Amino acid sequence: MTNVSDVEFVGKVLEATQRGRIDWQKTAVEAQYASTFGGKWTVLIDRGTDHRGNETFWLSLQNAEGETVLRIEQDSRLSGLFELARRYALKVNEAMADFLKELES
Repeated sequence: MTNVSDVEFVGKVLEATQRGRIDWQKTAVEAQYASTFGGKWTVLIDRGTDHRGNETFWLSLQNAEGETVLRIEQDSRLSGLFELARRYALKVNEAMADFLKELES
């Protein structure tokens, strides 16, 4: 059995996102993005606020039955991961390129 730490898991998801290997999609839940793998796993990144009104982020892993098997909240990299997932899901780079093309014509 392989032991994977939460820190390592976040690092691998972040790295795969940076390389464009995770197909993040917007979900029906506001400020939530998800990607499914092999029909077995769904990884989700969420943004919300805590009881003090501070912005918080968390990364979850769900199994095929929709059970959350992992939830990571205490990692400073999650805000950056959220922004990368959001930009990928909303195709921000394509939108900027298209806008600039229109601007130049």
